[in-house]
Parts: sequence; C-alpha cells; structure tokens
Amino acid sequence: MEKTLILLLLIAPWSLSQAAQPKTAAKVSQPDQSETRLWLELQRKNTSATAYDDQLSAEAAKATQARMVKSFTHEIPEKFIKNKFGE
Repeated sequence: MEKTLILLLLIAPWSLSQAAQPKTAAKVSQPDQSETRLWLELQRKNTSATAYDDQLSAEAAKATQARMVKSFTHEIPEKFIKNKFGE
C-alpha cells in the first residue's frame, strides 16, 4: 500500500505536466491527386471510350434469361443462418 502511494505521488506531477502541455496536431500531407483528376476528367468527357459494342450471342442471352427465371423458383427462407452461431 505504501509503495503504491509513493508511486502515485511520483507519477502525479509528471502526468499533470503532460496534461498541461498543448497537444500539437500531426501534419498530414495530402497525396498528389492530379492523376486521379485526369482519370475522372477522361471518364467525364468520354474521350477514351472504345467504339466496340460488346453484346451477348442469342444463345448466351437465352441461357442467362433462363438462369435468372430459374432463380425465382426457389422459396425465400425465413432465416438464412440455421445454426446457433448466427442466432
């Protein structure tokens, strides 16, 4: 008990002096954003867009449509987690 009291008496002035000193904010430098701005400008102006028109074949479009329709045949479960971990 006596050692604890002595320790507290030794630490108290130090902690008070630390609290009294104003804290300086760390200076954070901002990264150069010129390249990001350039890419955003290219997207906005649409100057680098390709003329290629990517479309699915009729077969692939039908298969995709069938897969989407089939996904609606399953019932939506009441709970997605059926074990005690998620409850």
